[in-house]
Amino acid sequence: MAEQRAEQEHAGSVAANNWLARGMRVTCFCAPQRSIDAASWWASVTGGEPDSSTVRPKIGAQVHEGALGEWRLALSVLPGRIDWRLSAPGPKSPESLDASLPPTCGPFPRAGQELLALAKRWSGLEDCPPSTRLAVGAELVQPVPDKAEGYRLATRYLGATMKIDPEGSSDLLYRINRSRACSIGDDTIPVNRLSTWSILRVTGQAVLDVTGRELGRVFTSTAFALSLELDINTGPEFSGELPAALFGEALDTLFDLATEIAVKGDVP
Repeated sequence: MAEQRAEQEHAGSVAANNWLARGMRVTCFCAPQRSIDAASWWASVTGGEPDSSTVRPKIGAQVHEGALGEWRLALSVLPGRIDWRLSAPGPKSPESLDASLPPTCGPFPRAGQELLALAKRWSGLEDCPPSTRLAVGAELVQPVPDKAEGYRLATRYLGATMKIDPEGSSDLLYRINRSRACSIGDDTIPVNRLSTWSILRVTGQAVLDVTGRELGRVFTSTAFALSLELDINTGPEFSGELPAALFGEALDTLFDLATEIAVKGDVP
């Protein structure tokens, strides 16, 4: 029995690694704070300083951005909402643009675990506000050689829900929320499992200068991918604050649910 379980976990890990993360997000909803020094959070969590910071005191907004290893990290703060976002750095020169999809953070499990570890370190800070809701978001792709293969791949994940003609179909956009009750600590909390499926088609990429201004667009042969966007979040039906001691457990639960969809597809 233990060997069978290990084989299933390995198969699930391999399947999850088929997805590449274009971006990952951890969101904390909380009571609006009068005064937050988010720059100190960045330093405490990453051990360094952000590359850029924008503070708008009148509306209580802050954005801090910088490098995190091979990725880009952003911390944004709005009244009642805090986001940690992981993304891939953009192409550095036109020569790096080819007939491929935009840069990614690499395999979904690795990027997700990196962001979760960072968010858990943040939750341990003394001035981290208590959460009323949490969310894990992901933008995932699986590259495919052509459109028809993209629809065949979509059938593997959505076949129990709908019939798809790989050759005659186009403009796939399937979005659904399948809420599930989950145990976190001593509470049973409703969790929204929102997934959006589509076929991504890329025919060109923007060429930017060092300021981010678009200089033009390089057109290459078309690239395709199956796209999956996930938003796994604790429902607003749960009232009260999530204890700091359960922050990590809650995040792990949300990430496990995201991984389940990435591996099994649209399941109840």
